[in-house]
Parts: sequence; structure tokens; C-alpha cells
Amino acid sequence: MLALLFRHPLLDDSDVTYEITSPKTASEPSANSAPSIAPIADLPMVSEAGEQVAVVPLELNYFDSNNDPVDDIGVEILDSLGQLHTGTLQGGLLTMPDLPIGQCQISYLGTTDVDEQQLIEKRKVFKQYLSDMLAEIKAQAAREDALFEQQDLIDQWLIQLGATMTGVYDGGKSVVQGIADIVTFTVDVQLQVYSACYDLIDSLMRGDIPAIKQQMETILAHTEKSHQSLTEAFELLVVIVEDDETRTALANFPNDYFNAHSFVEKHRIGGIFLFEILLAVLTAGYGAAASAASKSKYVVKAHKALTEIADIIKRKRLNRQQTHALAPSNTKTVEKIEQPPKKLAQPKFKRLPPPVSIAEALNRLTLARQSIIKHGYRAKYSDDELLAMAQAGKVANERFHVRFMDANYLEYKGKPGNLGQPFEGESGYGAKYWSTTFDQIEDADSDPKIISEKLGLDYQPDKQFVMVVIDTEKTKNIADTHSIIPTYQNLGKFAKEELPSNFSVEEVDKLMTPEFQSHYAQQYQAALDSGLMKDEWHTAGAVKYFSEHSADKTEFDLMQKRLLMQDKLGNNQHFLGNGLTKTLLPNDGQFGAVETFNFERKLVNLEEFGDAIKISDILTPIGK
Repeated sequence: MLALLFRHPLLDDSDVTYEITSPKTASEPSANSAPSIAPIADLPMVSEAGEQVAVVPLELNYFDSNNDPVDDIGVEILDSLGQLHTGTLQGGLLTMPDLPIGQCQISYLGTTDVDEQQLIEKRKVFKQYLSDMLAEIKAQAAREDALFEQQDLIDQWLIQLGATMTGVYDGGKSVVQGIADIVTFTVDVQLQVYSACYDLIDSLMRGDIPAIKQQMETILAHTEKSHQSLTEAFELLVVIVEDDETRTALANFPNDYFNAHSFVEKHRIGGIFLFEILLAVLTAGYGAAASAASKSKYVVKAHKALTEIADIIKRKRLNRQQTHALAPSNTKTVEKIEQPPKKLAQPKFKRLPPPVSIAEALNRLTLARQSIIKHGYRAKYSDDELLAMAQAGKVANERFHVRFMDANYLEYKGKPGNLGQPFEGESGYGAKYWSTTFDQIEDADSDPKIISEKLGLDYQPDKQFVMVVIDTEKTKNIADTHSIIPTYQNLGKFAKEELPSNFSVEEVDKLMTPEFQSHYAQQYQAALDSGLMKDEWHTAGAVKYFSEHSADKTEFDLMQKRLLMQDKLGNNQHFLGNGLTKTLLPNDGQFGAVETFNFERKLVNLEEFGDAIKISDILTPIGK
């Protein structure tokens, strides 16, 4: 509660105390909410002309564009009689009672004169630290240039040539240890990253926030820069661009710092080093590649000064002037402040060309694990993309498939196991199994928990899993493997062709529909919940439940046929019929991957496949 003592010069000598209250928590108020204070006070005020003026409360509401309250800033109200009232916003709200009706001026005070003076001083401090960094690198450059001048012409030429070639290689291929950390060494990606890094400096000079955001997201998409470090840098830039003097100093610094390097060093570092210099200042050296700028003894101090400037600018942004015609029917005012973008878009998983060998595929999985550790899981494809790929059907023809399987299946009765359960169809006898392709599973790394959830499976930490990478160009010749995308239509066609003695064409047409699948899934889950089924594979319990809950014999017969199809083909109660798995990963859409159904017309054990497959070690979750 905030009490303000006010003595009106035209009234008697008694004190009038204003009690201003605000809730501890608040949300944006409704425009229709009735004020909690009576619209007209019992005691009117008197104007300078001696006229009585009615008084009403004024409710102030100050929120940002995200509906978050602006909190703990001062407010001044100059009423229609020329009297000044002060208070403080709490939870974005402030109610000032008993103000005379008429035109009033409202000032929201994010900063004070003291803050403005501090801003001037902190700008000087920041620019001094930048000057100290320049002096530091110039001193180093003078020593290096002096050593270079002592060499004869031949040695100078060799040194310069070596530096230039190193600079070209480093600038183009990420400076190996880090300048921009480019992970995709292709010409188009190089050009995109180079352009973004150079253009970013110009965008900063202009204060163009949308361009800065786009350029930083380009850098993030094609490098292994941390999303967190670049987002923190972006958040700082968004604030700094509002202060012309600091923005100009920061934008000029990368070029000044680069030019302060020695003759040889400038040839060596080249490339996109300007961005790294800027990033060093914005992140205190932590987000930038190893360089003189990131290691400078002044970079942390410069960063601290910059963040202190940003804090004042953030508060300065809240300064607002507002005019309000106060009347019994107009006792509420709402002020909104637009918030600039704060976050960079999380980049999608980087899509590389298909691997050309199993060895490359396994190496890519190692890189994927490093990416997940750094950025968290990122889906490679959206739901719409997955649906389109499943409908096109081309995924089944990709060269490298991946089988995620229980490690217990690697052996059977002391002999090498198979890729799947033995299956006999009209065209042959071999293993039958469900899998996906390397392209579909790459973003999940080799983490068994992420893979399970991506494939719609409940992860069982008490079990051990392996990944089998399959070169289908070789296995087709060995096992005569046939692969399809298991949609209702494709899997139904397979059942008609390979299992005509088990399922008639009419039965398949009835079973392989979304409507029947939905009914089957509901009944199967009910059977599991009833306790008649000992586990998910206890078909006798399912049959008993179906016999007791089917509407008639026709429905019961169909339910039995569907249960037989699940046993023969593996399309269980979770089967979606669109060729996709249902993801269990949080905040990742509905679908996980395009899956494949595979049938080997020859029974071949894992050992007989030779170098056509590669079995991983036991998979371990990240962090284990």
C-alpha cells in the first residue's frame, strides 16, 4: 500500500490522504471490468475559479505486447487542476483515487536523470575498453611486424604465401577450430554464411533488427554455434541498436580490430573473422571462436559495460507520455509497449546429402549426437514433409535403411539371429521386419530413448538395443529383399498377394481402413485394460475379450482376422496406415518417421550378410 499526502491550496488545512493499492499479481485487465472504487468521491475539489470539480479514480494499466506487466516504475500524473500526483506501478497496475475530472497528463518513468547521466558515463567506459582491446592487439601486431621485417625477401614471400593459404583454407572451411564453425563445406553454404557475417555488421550500423535476426539465423543454421550463445548475443544487439552512440561504436569495432592486426595475421585469419570479433564482445568471449578478441583481458569488461548500458536502455524504453480525458465514464487507461523480437528461431536439423557408405553413416550419427548435446533434439522434417514423403513412396528405395532392435535378437539358440521374424509368403520364405531409413533416423542419433520415442515406442530402459545399418544395394542381392511404405493400400496389397490363404480380398478391404483400425485399436486397448490379456502379445486373452464384446459373429470374425494380421505382418493397434510412426517426443508434431515394411524372400542370418550390414555396439542414451 502506498500513501500519498496531498494538501489542496483551495481547501481547508486538513490533510487528504490518498491510499494507492495494487495486487501482488496481475494480468491484463478486461476493458469491461468495473472499477473497484466509486466513480465519484463524496468530496469534490474546487478549481481556481472557485467552481466545484467532481473527482473520480484513475486506473492505470501498463503491459507489453506479450501481455506481461510493466512493473516497479514510477508514475507522475498532472491533473486538470495542475496538481502533481506520484505513484509506482505494481504488477502493471496503479489506481489513483480522487482525481479531478478533465484532461490529465500521465508520465511513465522508466529512467531518471541519474540514469541518463549513468548512461553517458557507461558509454565512455565501454568505448575505453574497446580502445584498450585495440591497443592490446596493436602492440602484438607491432611485435609481429617487426619480426616479419627482419626476414629476407624470400622468407617474407614464403611467410605471406603460407599465411594466405592458411587464411583461405581456414576462412573457407571454418578455421578448422572455429571461425563460424561451418559444418557443411559446400560453396552455396560458404557464400550464405560469408554474406550473413559481413552483412550483419552493416545491418548493425543501420540498426536494422529484422536483417540482424535473419543473418544470425543463417549463421546458426549452417554452423555449430550454440543457439543459446547466439540468442543471448541477439537479445543484447536488439537493445543496443536503440542507442545510436553505442551501436556505432560496436559496429565500427570489428573492422578497427581486424585492421589493427599484423600484416601476416590479417592474411591468415581473413574469412569471416569480423563476425567473431563482434560475437566475442557480445558474449564475453564465450560464444566466439578462439581468437585474440575472445582471449583479450578487456573483453569481459567490455561485455559487462555493454550489458549495463543495455539495462538502462531497456528501462528507458518504458518512458511514455500519455494524455487522458478523465471522466466518470472514462476512468481507465491502458498503455502498451511493443516488445522487439528476443529469440532466434531454433534451426532445423542440418540436412546433408545421403551418405555413400555405411562408415559415413555411422560417422554422421556421431555428429548427430554432438549436435543433440549442444542444441537438444531437432526434428529433421516437419509433419507435412513426412506425409508428402510417405505418399510419394520413394523412401523405401533409399540405399541405407536402419533396423532398431532388441539386442537379444542378435542370437537365436547360440546361432546368429535374423533381421526379423521368419515369414512365409507366396513369393518366398525369409525374415519380415519393420524399419526406417538412415535419412529418417539420423536426427535421433544413436540414443535408444530418442529413437524409441521417435518411432512411437515406449522406451524400456531395462532392455539393451542395437542399430543395424543396412546397405540395401547389397542386401537385395543376398536376401532378395522387398521394401514398401506400409500404408493401408500398400500393406493391404502385400497381404492379398503374399497371404491369400489367410485373408480374402474382401476381408483385407474391410480391415485396412481408418475406421476399422480405430475400432480395433479401441477394442485392443480395452482388452489390455480388462486384465484378460497378460501382456500386449497375449492373443488368447484378446480373443476372449473380443468374443464377449463383439456385436455379432461377423464382427467377432473380423476382429479375429485383424488379430491374425497383426501376428503375421506386425501392424498392431498403433498402426496409423499413412506410412508414418506416431512420435512420442514432446513438442515435435504428430509424426516421427516414414517407416518401411521389409520382406526377405530368402532367409539369411546376420552373419551371412557380411559387409552389407553393420551392427552397432549396445546403444547408450545421451548422458549415460
